[in-house]
Amino acid sequence: MPVRRLSLAVLLLTFILLASCDAPDWHPQPPSPGDSDARLKIELFPSASGSASKTGADAALKTPEFLAINKYVVVESQPDPDNSEDAVRAAIKILSDPQVLAVVGHSRSGTTRAALPFYAQAGIPVLMPSATSPYALYNFAEHEPWPSVDRLGKEPAYERFPNAFRLPPSDVPDQVDAIRATTKKLARTDNVPLAKIDSIKIKTKVMIICETTRRDGSDVYTKPMCDSLRKKNDSRFSPLIASYREIDLDTGDIYGIVTEVHAVKPSLIILVGYSEFARNLLEELKERQSTGGKMSDYTFIASEACFNPDLAQFGSNIYVTSSIDPAAVRCDTPEAQVLREEVKDKERTKSEPTEESFTFDALLILSGAVKDCEQTLNRECITRYLENNHLVLQGACQKYFIEKGERQNAKYMVYSNACNGRAGSPLQPVWSVEKGGEQVHGDGKWKCSQSN
Repeated sequence: MPVRRLSLAVLLLTFILLASCDAPDWHPQPPSPGDSDARLKIELFPSASGSASKTGADAALKTPEFLAINKYVVVESQPDPDNSEDAVRAAIKILSDPQVLAVVGHSRSGTTRAALPFYAQAGIPVLMPSATSPYALYNFAEHEPWPSVDRLGKEPAYERFPNAFRLPPSDVPDQVDAIRATTKKLARTDNVPLAKIDSIKIKTKVMIICETTRRDGSDVYTKPMCDSLRKKNDSRFSPLIASYREIDLDTGDIYGIVTEVHAVKPSLIILVGYSEFARNLLEELKERQSTGGKMSDYTFIASEACFNPDLAQFGSNIYVTSSIDPAAVRCDTPEAQVLREEVKDKERTKSEPTEESFTFDALLILSGAVKDCEQTLNRECITRYLENNHLVLQGACQKYFIEKGERQNAKYMVYSNACNGRAGSPLQPVWSVEKGGEQVHGDGKWKCSQSN
């Protein structure tokens, strides 16, 4: 797409000119006492399609931790752009402002990947509460063939951005392991002798459908997962794959995908993409079910960004992998109580926090960093605090162990609408998948009695 590349080239030239004019001092100093207009800024990019991150931020501003540093720092919120070009423009504007101390965002992997080079150049620390693609953390030329995930951080051309720290676990390997483990559990190949896999393969066909919409950066999110699901030779998973199909929602044809589903007749369909894609596909399948079977014939395993309560209402069993562990936000700390009350007030359909917790914890962590850097409050000190405390960054209910920018001590959950053995129930957690994907806990009903 030459027009898109030209647009990015113009933005890059603008960035170079700005950097050459304003360098070398990118490190803001604390405001004078009582000068509220000179407070430093934490820039927050909540998703334009949901309110969870904004709710988490609003709760964090009410905590004693943030109230203790608000004489120095204010949080500025702006909707996350829905494309890479606008994310670059937002990043260029931020790096030209010496009062910006840190960034929390962006909400999507594509916009994060586009903006991070600019924040890195200015030394702005970035806490990532929702972007989960491994590509988001690493520097490489987007207009050239993308490297495989196993080369990231291991070759000079693909170095990690040192200013970025991700709070949820990465898609590769963590979410891929959860998808693979869920598939094997549903296909019942997880514990059978390998000699019997071929007989199971005849009965259980798996189709992988991967959204690659470039306009909104979906390919940054989906490509590493889809590549990993296809390439890794897992003797209990790989033989089950009967079909693989990619679709760009701007140029592809959902009707054609459904036609292929009817031809392959898979019993398990893996969806890797965003909720718009998942909903469009299920709507088309439901509309054409009289010509290609019933919705109950299909069981779907969807990636985290597909997570939408509406998916439970299409008449199929749905399993959605998620980094949201309900147990990790159900504690009795004062901070957790502040978050819980904010969620109940703002998110009327929820009884407990979910994705709000990552933005909330990001601001708690930055509050601790600001307090520690009180005498020398600048970007460099904040980044150094995050690096020095990477083993024990404290959130409301959990400590984050972040090694080389990546979360290390998390597990993935699996949510389903088949919690009570029938499709149509609310999406609720049914299994937890330990790191590595070898241990799946829960018997399919272990959380059914709890609220969604």
